[in-house]
Amino acid sequence: MPEKTVLRLFEREVGWEERRIPSTVDRIDETSFIGEFVAHPVCCARADGTRQTFTVHVSSPDDSKFVPLPRLPPLPIVPVSGPKTGKKLQPKKPAFYCAPCHSAGESNLHKACLFDWFSVIMPHPNGQENNQCQPSAQSADVDTHAKRSCDKEGETDSLNIPTAEFVNTLKIAGRISAKARGKELVIAICNKHTGKNFVMHVTFGLEGHCFWIPTQMYRWIVSQEPVPRGETSYAYPIKDEDVDGPATGCKVSIQAAFIRPEYTLIFVDHNSLIQFHVMQMPEHFTADDLRPGSEFWPVLWSQSHGPVYSQEPEATIQALEDWRASILNRLQDLSPIAVCMRANQMAFNGSGTQETSDQLFLALIHPQMPAYYVCRNDNLWDRFLKTVIDYDKDRMDLAAPSARLPAVSGPHPFYMNLDGHTKYLHHVFTYRRFNVLIYQDHLRAAHELGLFLPNAIIQPNGCTELPDGVSPKALVKATLRADRGQKFIKAPNFLITVGKIKCYTPFTAQPGPTWKQAVHYLLSVVGLNAVPDTICLAEL
Repeated sequence: MPEKTVLRLFEREVGWEERRIPSTVDRIDETSFIGEFVAHPVCCARADGTRQTFTVHVSSPDDSKFVPLPRLPPLPIVPVSGPKTGKKLQPKKPAFYCAPCHSAGESNLHKACLFDWFSVIMPHPNGQENNQCQPSAQSADVDTHAKRSCDKEGETDSLNIPTAEFVNTLKIAGRISAKARGKELVIAICNKHTGKNFVMHVTFGLEGHCFWIPTQMYRWIVSQEPVPRGETSYAYPIKDEDVDGPATGCKVSIQAAFIRPEYTLIFVDHNSLIQFHVMQMPEHFTADDLRPGSEFWPVLWSQSHGPVYSQEPEATIQALEDWRASILNRLQDLSPIAVCMRANQMAFNGSGTQETSDQLFLALIHPQMPAYYVCRNDNLWDRFLKTVIDYDKDRMDLAAPSARLPAVSGPHPFYMNLDGHTKYLHHVFTYRRFNVLIYQDHLRAAHELGLFLPNAIIQPNGCTELPDGVSPKALVKATLRADRGQKFIKAPNFLITVGKIKCYTPFTAQPGPTWKQAVHYLLSVVGLNAVPDTICLAEL
């Protein structure tokens, strides 16, 4: 899943089109920025699968923070067959819940959010509804179903269409804005003329993305016949002249789009793992409510992800202290800190492999060190806490609109932006690198702790000790040294795997004998072919 730096860049990407509009345009005139949101069901995840592209928020009638959308009746949880093995698979819960869905627990309203393919029960003005609903096959005439009206008073109109097409019947249009928090992004589409405001909680899966392309290009793309991509998904062809490089026959899988006259914001994911949770907000909701402290802020985010320092500093520090207390309560747990950070998005919202590896490198902490040792030692904890906070500040600056990183959006969106790629790599310290750049001050601090002594053993306080009989003088040549006047050195990088968790570090000191064991790969020696599922970033 994209990490918080990337999500903040997505937030910046959403605002690219408005920043492009000349300042001479009257920005008070809402109609200057109106666009229309459209879902593309053909590129969405399989409607009978367990991970759905679109879900709609179900709220209780007395919930003032939401406008109730049509109630989706609960469907029976029936095992489905895997596409390749035929093995029976249990449907999974959504990857996130918004606050009201989460608080609903296992109620019928909650279960109604689990499925994408259903008969949508459209509420009749008299308040009656038909609670009988069965999963249905795709309608052969979606437009007819979508436009059909109730024939009799009291009759419920059942639309046998996927949720992606139901979302299109909502006619979502307005001015778009976005806010990222950690690994999560919400987009708001507000229309003060109609009073209809919508918020979508977006999760980008593994490789989802969003950017603006010329509307003329977009309309040509979606006018083409979708072609199969893999065994179950579809994508649209792209003109060869619109693609960088010699490749031909390229395709793009567009799950949704926000269409404006000149440019269109597209949400793409070739894996079809991107997800949208659609919520309708009350009339008084505005884009200004996408800020900490607003009455709506707490309900915009999932319950499994916590605050970030740049937006809610006090709440973030409290979440980190709560995490520390929970670790200290597990006296016998020597789980590596890299594993514990990855497992707790309440305290480390947005930290995946890249950001966990880089933060521990900057904090001079070996990824295998038990989290308990870090939390128990005040000096280690203070250094770790300061690094986490400073790192979040740096990521915020990196994604600011004034940052030098170029946007993907523009007239040539399918071209490789080498300049932006290189600039971004300067802010990736250890992740998937053959060698790590270590500047003098950081190298000096690492040497004081003995982290580059290959035979030294890291102690619970973060320092190292040499085994009996080993002279420090014999290790001088084995340690990393910078020549006089040299600003930095390049240190060999290691990939460490603990179970399924990966982390990167240049530190060569040995883990303690009681630490959980891990597999180490020296990337510059074994090469990437010896490391499963790993590719390397270009070297600076």
